[in-house]
Amino acid sequence: DGALPAPLLAALRGALGPGGRFWREHGYGRVGYFSYMHELGSPALSAIHQAATLLHRLVSERFPAARAARFAEWWAHCRPHPSGHQLHFDSDDEGEGGVRNPFVSCVIYLTGGVGGPTLVTPQVLGGPLAPHGWLIYPRENRLGMFDATYLHGVLPGRGPSPRPGEFRITLMVAFWRDIQCRPRTDGLPGPSQPFPTSSPDSPPCRYSWMADLPPHPEGPEGWGPTAPVDAAPTFIDRVWERLDGQAVQPGAVQCYDECFQGF
Repeated sequence: DGALPAPLLAALRGALGPGGRFWREHGYGRVGYFSYMHELGSPALSAIHQAATLLHRLVSERFPAARAARFAEWWAHCRPHPSGHQLHFDSDDEGEGGVRNPFVSCVIYLTGGVGGPTLVTPQVLGGPLAPHGWLIYPRENRLGMFDATYLHGVLPGRGPSPRPGEFRITLMVAFWRDIQCRPRTDGLPGPSQPFPTSSPDSPPCRYSWMADLPPHPEGPEGWGPTAPVDAAPTFIDRVWERLDGQAVQPGAVQCYDECFQGF
């Protein structure tokens, strides 16, 4: 908890709020998954670049392997209380051409109290069904991090929204040793795109949302100090239930299409 400096959190929340042009310009809700990537240590072109630098430091303390990461990939969501996200594995280019996982995936909650928790399981691709899992509940400025080979998703919020009209806004960052940059030529957003810029040497940029996320002129530290506090996720002793009421056998391997998630 308390992962990012308060001014940086406010800047991200302002730019990625439900009325932000980031969503409108991408056609969010009408297009599929899209993300951006950049090389760690490269010039910070936005506040998100600087947030990724600060988060990488935190993540590397808990996952030493992430210190070898060379790239950050990021994406965001802005969803109403009852909206969830199916269980999935994070992979380069959504798994096209084979699964390639980052070192660590993480989620920073820009808002709290709305929407359901993130569910993380120890289930890996090709392995048995997860016997248990962990829930990370949305709380403003909370950072959840986990092994990127793990199956995970988002549970829908329970019951009526406790804050009508508000949204569950999250920024996700994955840290990679290598990931291919994929510029788009079809005018549609897609995975691992380069950060959009306007320069004399580049084609005209179709986006303007970057202006809402200027980097701090003094670098990541210019946003101010932080005092992160460890917070334990909520352990759950069952992830899967059989529809016939029988217990799931330990070590059972099931076809993914046989696992109903309610979406």
